[in-house]
Amino acid sequence: MAFEPISVSWPRERIVAISDQYVVVDKPIGRPVHGGRPGMDDVVTRVRRCLAERKEPDYLAVHHRIDSDASGVLFFLRDASKNPLLAAEMKEHRVGRRYLAVVRDPGLADRFDLHHQLEVAPTGPTRVVVAGGLRARARGRVLARGQGRALVELRPQTGRRHQLRAQLSYSGAPIFGDRWYGGDPAPRLMLHSAQFEIAAFGWKFEAAVPESFESWRSDWDLGSFEEVSRALFDAAWRREPLGKDGDTWRLVNGAADELPGIVVDRYGEYCVVELSTPASIERSGEIARAVHALGAKGVYLKCRARHDLRRKPQQQLAPAKAEVGDDVPESYSVTELGISYWVSPGDGHNVGLYVDQRDNRQRIRKAAKGRTLLNLFCYTGAFTVAAAVGGARRTVSVDLSARALRRAEANLALSGITVGDIHVLIRAEVLRWLARATKAKERFDLIVLDPPSFATVGRGQVFRLKEAWDPMLRAVVALLAENGELLVVSHERAPERDGLRRRIHRALRDAGRTRYSLHDMANGVDCPSGIDGSSESTSHWLTLG
Repeated sequence: MAFEPISVSWPRERIVAISDQYVVVDKPIGRPVHGGRPGMDDVVTRVRRCLAERKEPDYLAVHHRIDSDASGVLFFLRDASKNPLLAAEMKEHRVGRRYLAVVRDPGLADRFDLHHQLEVAPTGPTRVVVAGGLRARARGRVLARGQGRALVELRPQTGRRHQLRAQLSYSGAPIFGDRWYGGDPAPRLMLHSAQFEIAAFGWKFEAAVPESFESWRSDWDLGSFEEVSRALFDAAWRREPLGKDGDTWRLVNGAADELPGIVVDRYGEYCVVELSTPASIERSGEIARAVHALGAKGVYLKCRARHDLRRKPQQQLAPAKAEVGDDVPESYSVTELGISYWVSPGDGHNVGLYVDQRDNRQRIRKAAKGRTLLNLFCYTGAFTVAAAVGGARRTVSVDLSARALRRAEANLALSGITVGDIHVLIRAEVLRWLARATKAKERFDLIVLDPPSFATVGRGQVFRLKEAWDPMLRAVVALLAENGELLVVSHERAPERDGLRRRIHRALRDAGRTRYSLHDMANGVDCPSGIDGSSESTSHWLTLG
């Protein structure tokens, strides 16, 4: 079975200790102890599943928690008779906890105390306050220093939400990778639960220190092959619950998964690996082998063109053959949220389905029933298929590429949808088509605007998104029907994306449309933002009326 290695409930190597009285695990980053985003699961769910598979009682008492983005030792009690004593030990702060963190060094004393009052919110950051709040205490010790950084040991005496992160930030020593509390960039939140001790029971447990905590003095790289393999497994395994809705999603999302420059998308039984940094490109072979070990039938490589690579032929940047394992069959379809699409992992960079738009396609599908859709820069028509399956009464899809439109027609046919008067495919340059549609006073209930950042449009002309945004937005706002909705997606670099909301507001103001709501859409659970807040794309949803 493809991807069998990542289908385990809990990896054996991440079980620190287990008995009839407790379970202790080494928690990876990115998985909450409880709850989390819809479509995913949490540590409690996974550990209980693991116990059930062992045919053991799955009772777990949760007395110990660590932040979702932190790693390390996490304790669960299995013996209900010990709950009162452990609860008393926790309340009186007699349980020993030892953390490691890499922080900005403002001149920390070799030994220091953190003593503050905290205002703890159920969501969002915790704040240090002058009066009121909850008492929070922790002892700290500097283990090593270098280049404005410090590796510190922390022993909290109280247990407040985000306590160490908030206290260190307030003290001028935020943790690296902590974007909520002003931390400097890092491949992860550099906070690790190293030890948990309950002296009353004579129990002490430790979790191995991640390799990234060994190389903290310099800029973090990808680490050893073993570290890369571990991070790839953790990221892919974390997303395993998405398998109940299909066989296509993102397994690894670069820096958000401790793997800067590496994106791995699953297409059925195969993987496409996109590499975008010199370090990742230089190690492409071993990265492909590590992805293959996750259970992919075949692994394809794509390299984003750097300045020194742009003269290389596409066959070198995006080979037609799998780097490791088997090649994809000539006609190959995958399933995403119950809808099938044709994909071609060996067709250069044009695989045929952008998995980072998975959640947006679902939004369009849910909004489409009985409405008309305009899909601009439609590529292979994935948004159109989603709308049609969702019950759209008419769709119009526009793209300049005849080949892309043929693939869009094939995708519609895969869902039993025929191109014709109801579902129309138009080959045209989008800006010119918009001018004609505006003059004809066409109207649509739903519009998808997902343009490329740069493209050739024939006769030596090029499409530059930065120059095209304003005329495109004015046109699509004019084409929106009353109570219409617009999805705008940007794949630009972060500095260029920052002004998109202002452009949308300006287009609405120029059109005299004052009643509307504009929302920033969250990235999909499989495409989280990087630790620095960056993401591959941003999306905005506009509703008129």
